[in-house]
Amino acid sequence: MTKILVDGADLRCTQGSVAAKLVIPQSRGAVGEAPMATAKDSLPLVNITPFGNCAALLGAPCGPTIIAAWLSPSSVFEIDGSPVLTERSTCVCTLGGIIRPVEAAQDRLDEVAASTHVGAGEDGQGGPALLGARRKSEKKPPETVRLVLDDALFGPARGALVRLTFDDGSSKEFATDHLGVVTFETGHTFVHVAVQTHEGTREMFVFLLLPPANSPAGIWQRLANLGYVSMRPPPEAPPSPNDLTMAVQEFQADHGLPVSGQADARTFDQIRVAHDDDNRPWNSREWAPIPTVAPGAPQIKASRS
Repeated sequence: MTKILVDGADLRCTQGSVAAKLVIPQSRGAVGEAPMATAKDSLPLVNITPFGNCAALLGAPCGPTIIAAWLSPSSVFEIDGSPVLTERSTCVCTLGGIIRPVEAAQDRLDEVAASTHVGAGEDGQGGPALLGARRKSEKKPPETVRLVLDDALFGPARGALVRLTFDDGSSKEFATDHLGVVTFETGHTFVHVAVQTHEGTREMFVFLLLPPANSPAGIWQRLANLGYVSMRPPPEAPPSPNDLTMAVQEFQADHGLPVSGQADARTFDQIRVAHDDDNRPWNSREWAPIPTVAPGAPQIKASRS
């Protein structure tokens, strides 16, 4: 049984001092009479109201800076091609806040048993009406992700304790192997990683199930995983063409490519190989004579097996 997020749901941000409200247009498809929220409903001050004072701004008033869609939406229902939100959905502020619902503002709905337009319980009876939403295709099984934790200065994080916190708030702990690798199954697309090493705790954000490598979002997320995006947490897509250009330029400088800022065929192939295929430690790879150190620490790569 899962709650669908609707207009008026209470939200909490890990950096905010008070709860905020989720605001949804009244013309939207509804659960009963309450408009349902979708992954696109992440506009600051329009869909998400301020969270009081922001700890990331040293107590200054919150002005949510959200530039990406909600994560972990429903795997079952969508409205106009956008999946609806559930109590497990999260949203990320560029200042480091993780936004989660604390009250979905509606009765529980069994997503799996609900019919295309009318919600029902497991026995097909009861449940609130789910108007305007259509059933999505069947949920994909979890995929195996191989996460390589590698620091540009100290090398692979061998035998380190790693805590993974996924976009739905769930977490797992692992120990890396002798290559600095953890392997796990997941259906999540984003994870916050805390690594305990001899140098202390290091935190990073990693995209897991990435878009195709030949798409702007796919290039951006691979560059973010490789350490060429300084935003914490990084948005799912480049906020502007200039942000993508700067990340590509730093990668090109490190790898001895012409520094054009354009993801041409040679650059694209090098990004794909560096992220998806090359499992060597950073200090064992080929670098330009004077490498450009990407902002943010540590440098990491997340590879799919």
